[in-house]
Amino acid sequence: MLLAVQKKIKSAPDFAGVYMMKSANGQIIYIGKAKSLKKRLSDYLAKDLPIKTVALMVKVRDIDYLICENENMAL
Repeated sequence: MLLAVQKKIKSAPDFAGVYMMKSANGQIIYIGKAKSLKKRLSDYLAKDLPIKTVALMVKVRDIDYLICENENMAL
């Protein structure tokens, strides 16, 4: 995982929202929602990730997020 992506994950806010993981060419390759962006995105820094998540994170070059009032609005 790129250092820039790790820094972005660590600086994510502790609010509900939607996150978009992007490839090197800026294409969105994964969209997720969270009660807490900080907690959810931190899960991607774990050392024992499932193989499918590792395969995803190898391709991630940037993460953007939108803050929502609550998890229901993130849907």
